Amino acid sequence: FIVKILCPSSFRVYNRFFIAGKKQQACMELWYGNEAISMLPGGPRRRSGRTIAEQIAGVAVTAGCIAAASVFQRARRLKRQVQVLQAQLEREGNNRASERAGRIRAEQALRQLRALHLTAAPGPAASSDGATPAASDEISLPRGVLSETPPAVTTAAAAGGTTAPAAEGIACRTDSTASASSSALTSAVARQNRHIPFTPIGYAVSCFSQRNGTPRQPLLVPAARLRVRLSCPPEALEGLELWSHVWVLYVFHENTDLAKSLGGGVPSAVTRASTYKAKVRVPRLDGQTMGVLATRTPHRPCPIGLSVAQVVSVCIKKGILVLGGADIVNGSPILDIKPYVPFADALPQAVAPPWVQAEKEDDEPLHIAAVNIPSRAKEQLHRAWSRIKDSMYPSAAEFLELIEQVLARDIRSVHQRRNNANKVAAEGGSAELEPESQQQGRFHVVLEGVDIHYDIDTSGTVWVRGVAT
Repeated sequence: FIVKILCPSSFRVYNRFFIAGKKQQACMELWYGNEAISMLPGGPRRRSGRTIAEQIAGVAVTAGCIAAASVFQRARRLKRQVQVLQAQLEREGNNRASERAGRIRAEQALRQLRALHLTAAPGPAASSDGATPAASDEISLPRGVLSETPPAVTTAAAAGGTTAPAAEGIACRTDSTASASSSALTSAVARQNRHIPFTPIGYAVSCFSQRNGTPRQPLLVPAARLRVRLSCPPEALEGLELWSHVWVLYVFHENTDLAKSLGGGVPSAVTRASTYKAKVRVPRLDGQTMGVLATRTPHRPCPIGLSVAQVVSVCIKKGILVLGGADIVNGSPILDIKPYVPFADALPQAVAPPWVQAEKEDDEPLHIAAVNIPSRAKEQLHRAWSRIKDSMYPSAAEFLELIEQVLARDIRSVHQRRNNANKVAAEGGSAELEPESQQQGRFHVVLEGVDIHYDIDTSGTVWVRGVAT
């Protein structure tokens, strides 16, 4: 039984020797001997007459079979381990070959880029007095960065002399030359990263159909709605519902200078500088100029906008995010969305100029006294809202609330404000502005595709006339 359990193959060999119908007696004789069998209860059984030598031979055969089976099983385990190790070695070899091939391709691309930089590098320009700069002022490229061969110092190249290698006792470069080399490297990197392409993660569907009427700052119109359908995997929105506000990075796609700055291939530095002005007119300064980087004008060197908005709803299944209070025009490409972190983004100790402080009625040029929507204009707006397909406002009352919040600040340009003041004064002031007038207003704003026209009298009161025909 023990032989059968531990080594089945040895048991089968054993059976071949004792197949003559004496299997049980042979096992007893093998392990206990003839004398022990005769002493078992029940009296002596048939004596086999086997000698001790035969018994020892049987035990030896059985032990040999067990040992051979153990060696065979161990050999099979070792063979499987060798196969596993060979497969791992083959995978590692393939990975190393792929890395080597990728490194070779990267080195080839780097050599081509270095050659391109060396070809595009400008030569020594003449100074203001017509003389070329000295040899010590020339910008030399650092070793191993933009050149494949070790640098050699030209001792008398300008005079027709020969060049001597650095190994023949040429002195090291001075600090000024090293600084120039660093500047050259910085310039090369700047040329390489001059135009960095970005793929929008989505596009804005906003209630502000045009630039005119879009708030100049975020959260000034809480009723404003912005819907973003992501083009990236919708799982990117997971967890965003835990935040109350987010930052939105987008492109001023309706910037009048955008097409000029991006059109015609890669613009030069001169063309790029001519596409925007260094100073702009600030609406809250009533037309006074300020540096473009000290304002939030959309006419910027890089037309990228930053807006904070409230998270209204998040639909991960459809990849749709609805925001409130955003000052973003419809169709704007969205570059990124980041959570608003209160303890890091809110800075109570921050300081701003006086002209961007809270509005005051006495000196605020954008102040509006009141917004009046007569009954006739409300009926037109109700009918216009009912014709809007997929409106972001479930009721006409909420759409009217949006109109009131948008017109609660003067959204006209400086030129329009000055011209309107002159016309109203010439026509007799606010007496000419009848509440139920059927004439179209002088100004208009487009919200959710509805063209709304209105007037403003000299007291700063807005009168909504209705929907433009």
